[in-house]
Amino acid sequence: MKKKKAHQPNKLPKKILATFFLLSAGILIYTGIALVKGELYVPGKHSKGILLHGAAMWFMAGAFCSAACVLLSEVVDHADERDNEWKYERFRLWTGRIGWTLFGCAILLHLYSILAK
Repeated sequence: MKKKKAHQPNKLPKKILATFFLLSAGILIYTGIALVKGELYVPGKHSKGILLHGAAMWFMAGAFCSAACVLLSEVVDHADERDNEWKYERFRLWTGRIGWTLFGCAILLHLYSILAK
């Protein structure tokens, strides 16, 4: 019979954890400001980016919040020394899927609003 190995909690450098925490805080602050203003700017790598309003803005805000949750879950997982990493992995997987779905919906709504004019 095999002996079960002792659990080894996640080990990430404090610099990476701090980066994840600050990025998630920045995303949430940016999203909050955008929602108060009523427009959310999504920068583009090879373009000027897009400015979202209305429903598209809310879907993208949900996507941004999902991204922040994924980053924060990594920080919380690091602090939690219990043998439950699979729960955090599952949370990140589903939160990521939800985030990408919201992102896609936001882009489609934005394109629809442009084409419907």
